[in-house]
Amino acid sequence: MKRIALLAAIASFGSACELWRTVPPTVSERFDVVLPGFARYRLPSGLTVLASRNTDGGLVHLELVMRAGYQFDPPGKEGLARMAANLLATSARLPSNDVRFGMLGATPHIAMDRTGIQIGIEVLQADAAAGVQALADFVHEPLPVAELIEESRAAARAELARAFGSPDALATIAIARLFAASRDHQSVLGLGSESSLATIGVADVEHALTQLRNTNDTALVVTGPHDVALAEEWATTAFARWPQTQIRQSSIETRVLPKGDRVVFVPSSDMPQTLIVVAGLRPRPGHVDAPAFDAAYEMLHSRVTHVLREDLQLSYGAHGLGGETDTFSLAIRVRADKTALALIEIRRAIDELEQLPSADVLDVRRVPASAALMDGAQDSGAMARLGREVFLHSLPVDALRHQMQALHTLDAYALDRSIEEHVDPKRVRIVVVGERASMGKLLDDVETWTPAQLLGG
Repeated sequence: MKRIALLAAIASFGSACELWRTVPPTVSERFDVVLPGFARYRLPSGLTVLASRNTDGGLVHLELVMRAGYQFDPPGKEGLARMAANLLATSARLPSNDVRFGMLGATPHIAMDRTGIQIGIEVLQADAAAGVQALADFVHEPLPVAELIEESRAAARAELARAFGSPDALATIAIARLFAASRDHQSVLGLGSESSLATIGVADVEHALTQLRNTNDTALVVTGPHDVALAEEWATTAFARWPQTQIRQSSIETRVLPKGDRVVFVPSSDMPQTLIVVAGLRPRPGHVDAPAFDAAYEMLHSRVTHVLREDLQLSYGAHGLGGETDTFSLAIRVRADKTALALIEIRRAIDELEQLPSADVLDVRRVPASAALMDGAQDSGAMARLGREVFLHSLPVDALRHQMQALHTLDAYALDRSIEEHVDPKRVRIVVVGERASMGKLLDDVETWTPAQLLGG
């Protein structure tokens, strides 16, 4: 009897345990996504440390961000920052530095833009402290400027020469000029000119490199599967010998909306197709307004592509160009003899952006946009780029969280405001690169800039 009672009890218990199968689980309509932010440390030396933890492949991304971009080029010596960056890149491949970084299995990546110069490497987690020390020593130690300056100058001249023959480069430079504080500023994209590059000597480059070695103008960005608190310890040791000087102030104003003609034409020979680029100002990467702008840009891209490719069959589609991170570009290639028609249709597409999508369309867009934001949070390189924005442009350390909140609350009002601020017909400009004959009969608001004018010739 006891055995039967025990079996009955077990069966009853099992039946009770199976009840969960008949009750649907309760799922919250909203759930919180935890996105990594940055721990920020300001060392007694003046150095800023920004550390963020993610799980990207087990590697730690280390990056020095130095407030030393081409906006600091002295008048008449445009191209100096680019020559300094070229010299750093060449020096990193010298035998001594090749051993320094090669022992860590790291290859330095050096980039520069208007605001800063960045030097980044990726190392195993166990080598993170040694990697920070290697970066600090590499920049701090004297470099063989006299030996490498001509090679650096030749590289800068080669970049300048390539720009003359590239429609994409000419359009990018024109956009940078359009939205610069002064159209006559020859340091657009830091290319300089033949005359300015010729005036840059050893002392100029050495002075520029000296200004790099300044803790007040430098941030160490550390992203990867590490204990963020360790980054402060690594930096304290590695940068102990770095000098601390006054913070450098930006030498030019922020990007501004240009006055004058709506279309700029840049003549370029041997072009069977015309390059047409719609450009304007945009929020900086990582800014809380970026999700609304991205939706506005997607609308512009979709409408222009549909009209020119699907309806009129004038183009294969549209794409973005590089250039300044606070401007946007939408580039379209069309048949040369259809340039005038394409311009008319592009303007019409811009004018019709006031027809906003429904709430359902915005809800659908949140899914891939949220996924892209979460994927980026686990990309050490992408997080390092965000850390650069946090340091150089005073973004909040939890910028990703603010972006996700803005994405979740994105509505027609926020989209309309972004269109009005960034993609309104009065706020965009159009750059056309092509044969003179391809222009046809256009409207009167066209200004011509030759490649020589663009590049300071």
